[in-house]
Amino acid sequence: MSDRYADLERIQRLKETGVLSEDEFQLEKARLLNAPASIERPAKVGPRRGDGAYWGMERNTFAMVLHLSQFAGYVVPLAGWILPVVMWVSVKDQDPGIDRHGRIVINWMISALIYAVVFAILCLVLIGIPLLIALGICGVVFAIIGAVRANEGVAWRYPGSIGFFPLPPKDPAV
Repeated sequence: MSDRYADLERIQRLKETGVLSEDEFQLEKARLLNAPASIERPAKVGPRRGDGAYWGMERNTFAMVLHLSQFAGYVVPLAGWILPVVMWVSVKDQDPGIDRHGRIVINWMISALIYAVVFAILCLVLIGIPLLIALGICGVVFAIIGAVRANEGVAWRYPGSIGFFPLPPKDPAV
């Protein structure tokens, strides 16, 4: 009997230190006491506002992956466009900081597409070739810098990005 109470104290400490969530604590407690667990499950599957975890990642990690998701197009055609949009749209209403990162990435993707079309036309007079090369380098470098800054908790706006989606006011937690 005393082992059960020691286990209860142990899981209480784990809950207090943040290792266990309230739901995990209640499930473990119910298991230890051999009682049915009566936990209300949220109607919506996925992270809730304030959880700080999206797609199983912490906030800064998710923001970093959002920036790096542009490289998915190198592996699967069009994935570099689809994945960042899906990541942004799925979380933008839950966290203004992630919304800001998503807008930065989407603004850059649209801007880079416009620049690429203009530079491709300029290839007719040969000046477009080095501009396309520079745009490709910028696309890689900006995504990496944006990812590193996002992991540090900073929303870095890509230089030369056109503001198609205006950025929301800065979130103090970003």
